[in-house]
Amino acid sequence: MHLELDSYDVSILKTLLKDGRKSFREISRETGITTPTVKSRFDRLVNVGFIKSVSPILDFNIVEEEVIKPELQEAKNANSKVIENEEEKKKKNHYHQQQRKQGSRYLQEQICWKNRVDKKKV
Repeated sequence: MHLELDSYDVSILKTLLKDGRKSFREISRETGITTPTVKSRFDRLVNVGFIKSVSPILDFNIVEEEVIKPELQEAKNANSKVIENEEEKKKKNHYHQQQRKQGSRYLQEQICWKNRVDKKKV
């Protein structure tokens, strides 16, 4: 069974792709969709498995190693994404750029499909 995304879902996802740290209220203001609707749509996308996770990407190169690293070692081992060096950082950035492109293409396809369906109804 395929998940169908409507215009609300697409608007919310496009906003999250720009900045995944936005609050539901910020997304609401940007999209014109009510805050409770944004939250329920986000929860639904998580529950059906479309949004797999929301996790930080940490760059240990910008902090003092001996102070922070030992405290976060447990988090690193618990599936947090951690950037250890510049080469790894470049790989991660490239991967995330590719994921965003794929996500954007999927959203564009959904938008085009939705527009075609709307035009046929008229």
